[in-house]
Amino acid sequence: MIVTAKHSKNLNLPSSIRVVDNDVLVTDEFKLLGVLIDNKLTFNHHIVNICKKVNNKLFSIKKLAYLPFSGRLQFFKTFILPLFDYCLSLICYFSKTQIQKLTNCYSTCLFNLFKFDFTFKDLDEINNFLENYKLFGFQHRIVLRLSLFSHKIMNIPSAPAELKSQILYSSDRNISYNQRNTTKTTLYLPKSNNHYGELTFKYFFNLFVEKICIKHIKMLFIDFKKHILLNIKSYCKFFLEILENFDVSYKKVCFINYKKKEK
Repeated sequence: MIVTAKHSKNLNLPSSIRVVDNDVLVTDEFKLLGVLIDNKLTFNHHIVNICKKVNNKLFSIKKLAYLPFSGRLQFFKTFILPLFDYCLSLICYFSKTQIQKLTNCYSTCLFNLFKFDFTFKDLDEINNFLENYKLFGFQHRIVLRLSLFSHKIMNIPSAPAELKSQILYSSDRNISYNQRNTTKTTLYLPKSNNHYGELTFKYFFNLFVEKICIKHIKMLFIDFKKHILLNIKSYCKFFLEILENFDVSYKKVCFINYKKKEK
């Protein structure tokens, strides 16, 4: 696969590449560990693939209409939530439109399975309601999963060295900061020369860790998780303030045909 810029046009890419005595075919996309990667790194097909899988799960449960609420809830947690959670760290590369699609897909699941309609509801209202079922709104779930992911990278010795170096790329991290409710706050901010610099793992996760969980990142994992769960609403609100791409709305939508159109 030959990776090119999103705006590149009229490129004469070869159909194959000669490697030693073999012709290796060039492809526009391929699946790596369940993630569809395209040659412009847009992740559009990956988003479509998630929605298609969720749609298939929702269709299959229609045959089990007799299931009680508790059975449908367990189905959602067991077979659908993992589809949203898998490789969620990739969400740092998604556009606001793509995040909105996933949010729509998530809210559609809640509506189709449980008739939960969150149209025009704010995030706190949604999360307060879902707490009764030990669920979260989509943005709250993102904050929880990314917080736990960051904690593991920074604290588990066997975490991938390359990922660890991206978040801890400044070894002399003598950060001075105060509580958020004070008038003066000094926080470390990753530097980016342009918009594309912000669409990187290094920029996103340094910003996320410094703004969301740096003060508690050294806690034991179980204590850290309890702390995030206890403060998830305030963290989510702050998260949406610093990363506007995630500030999307909940809409009651029906699934459209996510099947890729054949050329």
